[in-house]
Amino acid sequence: MDNAQHSLVDGDKYRLKTLIMVNSGNAAYVEIPLNETAALLSRNNEGKTSGLNALKLFLLPEVNFRNCEQKFEFKSGGEVYSGIKSFNYYFPAPNSFLILEAENPVGDFCVVLHRSKEELGYARIMIDKPYEAIRHLFWDIHSEANNGLGKPPEAMALSDVQQTLLQMHGEVFDDQERIRTAMYTRYTPGRRETRYCIMPTVQPPSGALLKSIKALLQLSFDIKGASGGNLPQAIANIIDSEIALTKKSVNIDLKQISEDRESLRRNAIQIQAIKNHSDDWQALNRAYHTFNTEKIKAHKRYWLLRASLEPMQEGLEPQLQELHGRKASLQRQLNGAKDSRNLANRKLSEVKGGLNLLAKNLATGQKNLQGAEAIIQQNQLMCESGDPQEVVDYLQGILRDEEEALRSMESKESATAELERRLGEKKTAQQEAAKLEALIADFGQCFLNHLDSHSATVLNSLNTDFRRLSITPMGSQAKAIQGFAELFTLNEAGQLVLGGEILPTAHVNPYDEESSRKEAENLLDAVRRTIGGVDKRISELHRIISANGPLSQEMLAEKKTEIVELRGEIALLQRLPGIQDDVQNRLVEQEALRAQQDEFEIELKYVEEHLGQLLAEQEEVTEALRALDDLRHAIKTTKQELNHAVRSLPELESSTRPASISAQLITDPGELSAHYQPLEQSLRAVIDAVQEAEHRFRVLAGAGIMDVPPEITHKPQLDDTEFQAIYEQIRSEFENLDRKERDHKSQIANHNHRTSIEMSMLESMGVAIENFQSRINETLEGIRISNLSGVSIRIQALQAFIELRKELQDYGRGTTELMSESFHRRLMDFSEKYLTSARGSTKLNLEKIITGVRFIYEIRGQKEDTSQSHGTNGMINAVLLSILMKKLVPEDVVFTLPVVFDEVGSLDEKNLPELRRVVEGSRMVLLVANPHNNGYIVQYIGRWHDIYTRKLSEGFAVGKCQAVHVIRHEALRGEVTLPSSTGENAAPEQSAAETVVTAEDEA
Repeated sequence: MDNAQHSLVDGDKYRLKTLIMVNSGNAAYVEIPLNETAALLSRNNEGKTSGLNALKLFLLPEVNFRNCEQKFEFKSGGEVYSGIKSFNYYFPAPNSFLILEAENPVGDFCVVLHRSKEELGYARIMIDKPYEAIRHLFWDIHSEANNGLGKPPEAMALSDVQQTLLQMHGEVFDDQERIRTAMYTRYTPGRRETRYCIMPTVQPPSGALLKSIKALLQLSFDIKGASGGNLPQAIANIIDSEIALTKKSVNIDLKQISEDRESLRRNAIQIQAIKNHSDDWQALNRAYHTFNTEKIKAHKRYWLLRASLEPMQEGLEPQLQELHGRKASLQRQLNGAKDSRNLANRKLSEVKGGLNLLAKNLATGQKNLQGAEAIIQQNQLMCESGDPQEVVDYLQGILRDEEEALRSMESKESATAELERRLGEKKTAQQEAAKLEALIADFGQCFLNHLDSHSATVLNSLNTDFRRLSITPMGSQAKAIQGFAELFTLNEAGQLVLGGEILPTAHVNPYDEESSRKEAENLLDAVRRTIGGVDKRISELHRIISANGPLSQEMLAEKKTEIVELRGEIALLQRLPGIQDDVQNRLVEQEALRAQQDEFEIELKYVEEHLGQLLAEQEEVTEALRALDDLRHAIKTTKQELNHAVRSLPELESSTRPASISAQLITDPGELSAHYQPLEQSLRAVIDAVQEAEHRFRVLAGAGIMDVPPEITHKPQLDDTEFQAIYEQIRSEFENLDRKERDHKSQIANHNHRTSIEMSMLESMGVAIENFQSRINETLEGIRISNLSGVSIRIQALQAFIELRKELQDYGRGTTELMSESFHRRLMDFSEKYLTSARGSTKLNLEKIITGVRFIYEIRGQKEDTSQSHGTNGMINAVLLSILMKKLVPEDVVFTLPVVFDEVGSLDEKNLPELRRVVEGSRMVLLVANPHNNGYIVQYIGRWHDIYTRKLSEGFAVGKCQAVHVIRHEALRGEVTLPSSTGENAAPEQSAAETVVTAEDEA
């Protein structure tokens, strides 16, 4: 079975051997092997994964659980555990310990973790000895306790363990820098702390390297379903570490780039500012074009309104008369509909009144029912029945006692005799209450709780008094009881069967701790109520015996009142059948009235709908009348507005009506006002343009740009031919460029070129990612996995990074224009999000840039990225884990890490031997996890450990820490022979060894 481990190439070997949990997690004492391929068996959610996750506490140089979510990322089912929750899980008590046994070229050594005085803190002691030499501090393996598995030592206090380890030359490591040096520095003679090196790294452990180690650990804990974030994170940090070694970090002076761009932008503004009277020219040009454009618009808009008024005025008055007639007719119909609605409302009100009266009678009956139910509930526990008649019988018994008490109140001799009897009843009840209180206080020590489920059910079915016992059976007693219980079987009819015969009066009564506890609590409450009643009666008897004449009369009156109330309760229960019948009859009557109510509501709804239709029609007529009034007002207003337009531009009235207007006429009077606004805007724009053009023309003419006749300067006519010629000459002057503008563009070109060179450093980061991907794929080319002829990876990068690389390829090449503001903002935004500055240099955050890793599978020469089986993906993850781990440790070092394949029972049988071959061929140890053993786990793994099956049966358990496991393999005798992998469908070869299960005790 260990051929793969023994066939490793020569080199310094560093490996993890055993993880030991003492009063930690779910373990009282559990040894988990890390140095050999094996199956870890336990039910789901019992702690397999959380136990292996404890390796992070050893392999990461941390000393507390603060900021645990980022440090360790302990999580399950998507939930990330907090520091306090993780601390309480791994170190629930002062005598909680985690021990890692490891091996390096010097030999075996141990790292012991325990609580520290720091809040949420833990400390470590490293000792230059194998675990065998210190096991006695944590577990007595030679004891026959716990079915021969051993027991905790008599004294296992934290101080004692610390003192003993230090006396054995153990060393305390409480400084993170010293821990980092010890764990990651390759063993070097003369450097004492390197004796405890667990994982030698190629470089000092930086933040990126530690992130890589954490991500690879997470990947190793579940290579089947490894999180999609672990692999990209590990790759990102390994690339980051490689870049740090080569000093190729990105150095981009974004501040200088921004300042240069701003300087050039100000130069451009300055060029525009010094152009002689350029604003005046632009204003003149705009005013001239506005004058011509808006004049044409005003002409069209004027005629559109004027022509649209004509059809709107036609037929206005006849329409008004017709609508007024319709309005009068609708009012008459509305009056009739309102009368019908009033009648329907009256009928509905009468039915509702009947329902209200019936509801009051029902409430009285239901109140009596509730009172009777309360009496039954109050007394059913004492009379052990909820049947009304049996409760009546019980209450009549109480009534007889009360009547007897009333009679005894008239005789002190009778009262004295009853007092003695009541005192005896109270003592008996108090003794029973004391037993119940003791049982409830420590119900976990109930006799049946110490037995297995079947034995507890059999005894509980034979006699329920067994669950009242609080004795703890000895081991021999428990075995005897179990043997006795095994004589009984339970059939489907819920009966006990002994020797094939059914016990006629014994019915199966499954034992449940919680329900039994609740039953005991209810019984205790009943006994306490009995004691209270007896106390009350004793008090009365004392008063009777010592009372004088007037007090006796007062007590007689109270007792008679109680008897009257009791008789009333009995009478109510005796009348219960009649009350129930009355309530039922009234419910039937209520249903009939509700049906009648529904009928009248439908009738009312119909009347209201008809009324609503008439009101809607009335509103329609009213709205039509309102629209005609609005039309009349709109026509009048528009005529006034057109007269105002003509006063502003008189030539409109004498202008020619455009032929195209007829196809554009306005039909909605509400739009008349909206269409006048554009006309008014055009008229205002024409006037403003004339004033602006005259002003700018006079300014330019006075500037001496060219000779302008004085009469045109004083009052230019914008549509005059002479003005047109001068205007064209001015335009040609402002369209020439000067030498300073050409120099400015040359400066922009130089700026863009320099920026392009500096930003090309981002491209080098993309190349680094691609080169790393190529190196990984070159390594993968020589590896064959399952039925794949080849496999490769594709590192996926952030889309924003990809797009920015594409844009930067053409940045600034020969252009004389500044890059767009949008590109500049995008560049700065990318830099703020993904570039971090520290110590004068800029670094690209690769954890955000690398977003995923895709597998490309080659099957029979065809490449595809369709997801493969869990087994195939597990093999690929194992190979990648090995490759990536080699990036972290020196080439001549063999670091063996356990990898876990969870739920291996769901794996296709033919993939298991191949998975083992790939993992061990990658110089790692395969640990498969499954809730139970099966044939092909036995066949292809050969070793297994029932980690959480055995529980602590002797000794004190810390919280939930109950599992006990000492490494005693259940395994196949002989070596496991894996099937051939020469063909895709090769049949498994049977092992030549005899497949007999045996136990190998390695404790």
